Amino acid sequence: MSVWYLTPTWFSGYDAILQLVFGLITLILALFAIRIFKVTSERTTKLFGSGFLLISIAYFVQSALNFFALHELAEPIQPLIKLNQAITIGFVAAYFHLLLMICGLIVLLYMSFSIKEKKVLAALLLIGVLPMLFDTDIVYTYQIISTISLIFIASYFVKNYLKKKHALRFFTAAGFAILLLSSIIFFFAVQDKLFYVAGNALEFLAYLLLLINFYLVLKK
Repeated sequence: MSVWYLTPTWFSGYDAILQLVFGLITLILALFAIRIFKVTSERTTKLFGSGFLLISIAYFVQSALNFFALHELAEPIQPLIKLNQAITIGFVAAYFHLLLMICGLIVLLYMSFSIKEKKVLAALLLIGVLPMLFDTDIVYTYQIISTISLIFIASYFVKNYLKKKHALRFFTAAGFAILLLSSIIFFFAVQDKLFYVAGNALEFLAYLLLLINFYLVLKK
């Protein structure tokens, strides 16, 4: 998650780079899953790939617009109009980033259910997106919805690992468990911006574990 006003001054720019890295990793995960789906035709891999594709787009949107906003703010002379424009761009970027992230997480949440009815996915998307469209505090709403979604997603993969303890399942379970932890840590970023940095570090570790897992799957 990246929100410009939660970023410590010294971390500005680095978070945009991290968002780009996250976008690349999640895109690789999506492409890996789609490749596996073409071979196996498994529902879970199709939804896994779709969910991470949305998450990847979210990161790319956030990173691109953050870099643009930073470029505008770096100009030697900053008229008030230009400054306000950069802030507005940062806000819009965060808004679309969070909406796309929620959609991606909800697709992953739907994947964790045994129900195959597409109406359930549509209902989940509406339940997830509508509160963010009408709530004045979109960041807090996002944190609640994403954390609840990750509780169920992480539980799904942890249960899979406990049923059959295998290294590949461990990496996936550990990755989503760490994503859940990072989501919880972001709640405290409003009080102390160092929690924002810690949350980003945990996100990087989580995606790295998921990437290792898919690499091992393709290597087999």
